[in-house]
Amino acid sequence: MRGNEPSIWHDTVLSADLSASQATWTELSKAPIHRRAFALGECRDKVYILGGMAETGPTTTTEVLDLKAGKWSPGPKLPGEGLQGFGGTAVTIDGQLYVTTYSGQLSRLSDDGKSWQDAGKLPRPRFFHRLLSADGRSLLAVGGASMEEGKDLSVEIVPLTSAHVTRR
Repeated sequence: MRGNEPSIWHDTVLSADLSASQATWTELSKAPIHRRAFALGECRDKVYILGGMAETGPTTTTEVLDLKAGKWSPGPKLPGEGLQGFGGTAVTIDGQLYVTTYSGQLSRLSDDGKSWQDAGKLPRPRFFHRLLSADGRSLLAVGGASMEEGKDLSVEIVPLTSAHVTRR
């Protein structure tokens, strides 16, 4: 975003092996879309671009990069419409990908990777926050903002019920 100038959309996907003594960036693939303010997740050797702001406006669509095949494909649309996909965040716990959206909806990627399952709701809806695994049975929702209250510096514990946690 450059004010009155046309936006520059980056589409290069890079990877670095952080276990190497001298980490270097390697180009994996060009993303098939232009997006910003999206959630990024990794699960089962796949990288997920989740929602965000497309050139045409907010979106809840997802794109999936299969790291083994090096190919992109459409993924399951996030629950909701429009701004619901904007400024979300994702985390993987025990092989399960979770995402929260603008409304505070918490969803889990189904085992077959074809749909999102309801996994609860954050106590306080927020966007541009982070989700962290607390202990494999709960999440921490950290920081962010809300349209109603502005900046949100709080940290909340979000328990995952046994119905939402699949042990692998």
